[in-house]
Amino acid sequence: MKYNLFPRLDFLAYIKRVHVAYRPGQPNTDSCRWLVHRMTHPDTRKTYPKLETSYELLGYNAPAKIDIEMVTGKKFSFAAERYTLRELRLLIDEEQYKAHIDAMRAGAIDRKGEDED
Repeated sequence: MKYNLFPRLDFLAYIKRVHVAYRPGQPNTDSCRWLVHRMTHPDTRKTYPKLETSYELLGYNAPAKIDIEMVTGKKFSFAAERYTLRELRLLIDEEQYKAHIDAMRAGAIDRKGEDED
């Protein structure tokens, strides 16, 4: 048997709120474009119904920005031109796995401290 003890989490897993602001065509904003497409896809809406998403297409030369709030309450704000999608994933990875472990503990079958009938 093969066990997947540490599954790779989806980028949007355990995220409460995402806001992306960028100007289309601006250099180094591929991560913003990918994230907007991913957020607005119907399958994403089905998979993460509680995820609050918003985006802003800027018409002027302002820095691209990604704001992320995790379900744990931790907030991240990134200057999107400085990070690739892989680097963004690495920055939020630790907080995602903390939320994943908490969710696994909350749904555990053999919880400690419960009365047995």
